[in-house]
Amino acid sequence: MANFQGSIYSPVSRIHSLVSRIYLLGALSVAGLITNTINIIVFIRLGLHDAVNVSLLGLAVSDIFSMIFLLLESACFNPMFQNIGLPFALMEVQFIVGGWPHICFTRVVSWVTAFITFERCLCIALTLKVKTIITATRAKIAVVVIFLVVAGSAAPEFYVNQFVWKFYPGKNTSLIGLKFIEHRERFENVTFVLNNVLMQFVAFIAVIICTIILVVKLNEKTKWRSTTARGDNTETISSKDRKVVKMISFISSLFIISYLPSSVLFVAMAVRRDFHPSGYFNMFHVTWSFAFVLEGVNSTITLFVYINMSSKFNRMFYRTFLGRDVDKKAKHIQSDK
Repeated sequence: MANFQGSIYSPVSRIHSLVSRIYLLGALSVAGLITNTINIIVFIRLGLHDAVNVSLLGLAVSDIFSMIFLLLESACFNPMFQNIGLPFALMEVQFIVGGWPHICFTRVVSWVTAFITFERCLCIALTLKVKTIITATRAKIAVVVIFLVVAGSAAPEFYVNQFVWKFYPGKNTSLIGLKFIEHRERFENVTFVLNNVLMQFVAFIAVIICTIILVVKLNEKTKWRSTTARGDNTETISSKDRKVVKMISFISSLFIISYLPSSVLFVAMAVRRDFHPSGYFNMFHVTWSFAFVLEGVNSTITLFVYINMSSKFNRMFYRTFLGRDVDKKAKHIQSDK
């Protein structure tokens, strides 16, 4: 599959790689690390007795690890690091040290997002029973299982690609690089389809279906609530739950938009086996740079979604990082009026 030697950028793709893979992805990765660190702190301070908080904390953790390895990939593409005489073949090492771990954590992001949207679907369908079906403890177990399953599905990739000392004639020196074990293709044919096509698309389709259900059912219940005065709590959802559903629907929609390009590219790689670094080198890197930028944006902006759409998160954020209570300030303004 991947052949890292002899890969040459065209002038256009070199400029694109410099701008998107190094500067833009580097900036997005750092921003994502900061915003998700804030998310983690706020959710921990809010407490993990609520299933939604647990799931969103799991999403923030997977996002922050995804950004760590995306930042590592961005650094590896930087010519400054490629020309300082490191004792290893930088692009080969980043394939395993940066590329595959990044893929693993984006899978975790996908499945945690799918779990969150599924839990909100149950909230609408089984309003009075959902808190007994998906408890905080069960949400913790679900998130941990997602991490472990994704890690297990990618483990063979780390077995078939091994680090060894190799001689590079172009540099006239020996460096640490990748060695592919015998029958590597057989392993990768399975791991690629399992991890990058099957697992990605099942989670992606699940998020789409659950998001559509959330939007449709929320609109139905909102219309029903506005046209009846019975006040039957068994037929509608609370104002608090409606706000949570709206926030989760928005997060899921952002996920769908951001992860659609990478999902399509993985299918293209499965259909066209030459669509990889040793085949369509320039097209491969340009298209994936675009996909990585969208993934970085998705992982970075969740903080601002929570601040604007979750009153609890908003209050705790201001209390933790700005040292002031938004509610008290609002009451003071009202009393002045």
